[in-house]
Amino acid sequence: MDRQRRKYCRNIPWEMEDNCQVSEVSDSAELRIGNLLRLTDDSWQRVIEQSHLHPRSAPMPYSGGASPWDESSPTTTLVAFIQSTCRSCENNLPLFEVLSHNLEKLGTGDFYVLNCSSDKASCEHQKCESFPTLIAYRNFGRQRTERCRSESLTKQYLRMDYHGILTEKLVMEWYLQVSTPTVQYATKDGIGMLRRINDVSLHATLYPLSLAGKYLPAISGPNSWYPFECFQLACDRLYGKAACYGEISENLKSRDATIAQREQNMVVTQIEMHRRDNVSALVFSLGKALITTLQNEDNIQLHKFHTPHRYELKSGQRCEDNHPACTNVIVSFVTDHSRLPVTHITAAAFHTHGRKDSTGTIWYHTQFSFYRSSLGFGKEASSSIFAAGLPVLLTLATSEQLSEKATFYLDLQDIAYKFYNQVVFASLNVDEFPQWAARFVPHGYSRHVVENDKLITEDMIPDLFIYPRLCIVTAENHQRAAFLPNYVKFSLGSRAEGRTINKSNIEQFVSDFMTSPDDKWVQTELF
Repeated sequence: MDRQRRKYCRNIPWEMEDNCQVSEVSDSAELRIGNLLRLTDDSWQRVIEQSHLHPRSAPMPYSGGASPWDESSPTTTLVAFIQSTCRSCENNLPLFEVLSHNLEKLGTGDFYVLNCSSDKASCEHQKCESFPTLIAYRNFGRQRTERCRSESLTKQYLRMDYHGILTEKLVMEWYLQVSTPTVQYATKDGIGMLRRINDVSLHATLYPLSLAGKYLPAISGPNSWYPFECFQLACDRLYGKAACYGEISENLKSRDATIAQREQNMVVTQIEMHRRDNVSALVFSLGKALITTLQNEDNIQLHKFHTPHRYELKSGQRCEDNHPACTNVIVSFVTDHSRLPVTHITAAAFHTHGRKDSTGTIWYHTQFSFYRSSLGFGKEASSSIFAAGLPVLLTLATSEQLSEKATFYLDLQDIAYKFYNQVVFASLNVDEFPQWAARFVPHGYSRHVVENDKLITEDMIPDLFIYPRLCIVTAENHQRAAFLPNYVKFSLGSRAEGRTINKSNIEQFVSDFMTSPDDKWVQTELF
């Protein structure tokens, strides 16, 4: 695509952009706003909906040097939604041009601008209500979806909203994170360490396709083994819920292991799911019926806190018998069993919205605000922590208080197990997300902070900024919560003295809420 031959429309008012000259690219006209590619209602499907691989994408990291997998990966398109009358949008045009240039250099996707004043259908469909809004659309890749997706999979992309401050550094850090390949290579020792730091992880054992016949039992032909790109698609669909890793089998002989480092076509012989609370499960193993591994009752800890799930499987059906069906099962199983007693909210999944498709699989959209969303509220547009349809107890605490050996965290985990099927427990690290944590306060609290600014010192600070503290929220209403400690009036407290919340306090708080929730609600700031 020859960018130099396109005609540019420079320094034009937003309201006159429709008169901008355009040049034809391929078989369609590609409009521009200033020096930026313009996305329209007519081009939306071609640019966003139609999945494709990007030939310049960075390869998946591989410790041996060159990657053994295809260097192409799905594109992540970044779209700025603007309005003609938006002064902030116009002021951010230079930043958007810098971002566009950065994406062009990276080769992982393109930057587009969509004017909601002229192309209203796309904006209404995406429910953009504030401007400018940045949204990244990460597609799954046509090569993956054609071979691995079922007919029920209608969405070809994952949506991720940016709600941070508009600076080049912050936006690019976020973009690099959301455009990184979802499957990373790791050695056995490395995977052991990664299991300890990720809430949920999937570990795939890989063989080069060229050597599969030498090591693996015959199935019904080389195309029957479960391909690596199907595992990649499953991990794309599980973005923000599970970290995915691939390891070349240790069974390869030394010479073959060297060949494997140069191999691009891989097959998967086994997938294991591991949770940070030491719960693990074998999701599938080559040659074994899926129902055998999924309903393995040997893992009592896995099934203890989960209701039984039904999967549309034929008797004796193996993963290699139907790749799209197996991919769906992997996604469904991990979604069903990934919730820990205490879910740690991370940057990758700080806010995740989802909907169920016809298979019962939940599809997620992620964004960097906890509650506020352009997609609405309720069960059909709920985040992963709201997917169970239960109240969510959000624990606001420091890194030290949330460490695995901290007394507070151990108490919290014990109560979380006790109320697992009644309340979802989640934690928000206030050291990592101080601004978001400060938003979980009663209505008018921020005004009180400003009014008492002269009384606030290094040690004496607003009482609700002393941690830990708890609040219970629901998906249906984003302006109410139940608080522990209970909020009566604005006051200051000592940072040095801190706050103590023990197991009895937590249990009593949850029990009282479950008994009479309407008595506990407090009007809050907009989360």
